[in-house]
Amino acid sequence: MQLRLLLLAFLGFVFNVGACPPPLNNWRFVGNETHDSGTLVQDALSSPTGGMGWAEAVSLSTNPHTTWPAGLVRYCYTNPSGRDAFAAPIDAAWKLWTDKIGQQSKKNGHQLQFMEFPFENNWRYCYLERKGEHDPWIWNPEVPGGEVVIVRTLEVGYLYATVGYVLSTWDTDVARHSLWINMNNINQRYIVKDIAHELGHLFGLWHEHQRIDRDHYVHFECKNLIDYDRFKKMVEEHPKDPSHNIDLLCNNGNVATQYGWHDPSAFSKVYLEEEKNGRKELFVVNYDKEHYDEDSIMHYDSWIASSPKKDMSKKVDVPLVAWLKSPVENPPDKVTEDNSFWIWQRLRISDGDARAIRYLYPWKG
Repeated sequence: MQLRLLLLAFLGFVFNVGACPPPLNNWRFVGNETHDSGTLVQDALSSPTGGMGWAEAVSLSTNPHTTWPAGLVRYCYTNPSGRDAFAAPIDAAWKLWTDKIGQQSKKNGHQLQFMEFPFENNWRYCYLERKGEHDPWIWNPEVPGGEVVIVRTLEVGYLYATVGYVLSTWDTDVARHSLWINMNNINQRYIVKDIAHELGHLFGLWHEHQRIDRDHYVHFECKNLIDYDRFKKMVEEHPKDPSHNIDLLCNNGNVATQYGWHDPSAFSKVYLEEEKNGRKELFVVNYDKEHYDEDSIMHYDSWIASSPKKDMSKKVDVPLVAWLKSPVENPPDKVTEDNSFWIWQRLRISDGDARAIRYLYPWKG
């Protein structure tokens, strides 16, 4: 009864955190939105961080996204207001990672570094100073290009980040790596762990629950997503192709995006497509074949993008739950209260997350 009351208490909060399109519909940003659902329950129940699995989308040669050269990830802010707003939580988010993986060293087994660009001039920002709001954004010539640009914005849902290092042969934009943060939608209490999730994407990690083997560990129920009914009606009445239906949209984020529905891309097992200058590539996901990690900072909780029409105190009414006994060779046809359990928010870096970093950025001395 106590758990049900806790769940009901945060329903109004969850209603306001539905997914939003990635910036400019650019799929470098897809599936990276994190929300703060289930926070009251998380306060009541804590969970360990012992999972061992991982998933990443940068190590395979067919992918234009790869690991950062020499493990060095440098960032800069667009302007002073961005630094003032985000310097402290970004430092704290990186500390969440280093508390688990340590600093780069032979002892810690990795060479990953995340640091602000070392400016020599007094103006320490990605772009030159703008005197007025209508002045053009001009890249700071002191910055080589390819750094992560920290963007304070009102144009995205909450948080988005690019995935891994984008090869300059694929995208020559000096600002091709970005972390977008919407000030209006931030829950200050959880901003550090949410930015830590986005840092995982910047380093090349993918959502754990989007692995192709995930059905043996968790269950995704598309009909429990916010706006499911609206897009079901849309594809039934105005399909863009005769083969399109709601099941296809639910299971293929690339098709769902054609209808303006972006939530499935954050849950879909289908590799996401990216197209630029007439070329098309896939985000090919690589993962630990022996372990799955519900404890990963990259795993969604049960309530993200939940429909406000559902009873979110019931496991059958949320988008994502874990099977009680996993891996399950033959997953059940439907969720019950007895064969599944909640997936809580992850507030720390898991063992599996640390293994992924050491896999992608092994110490080379």
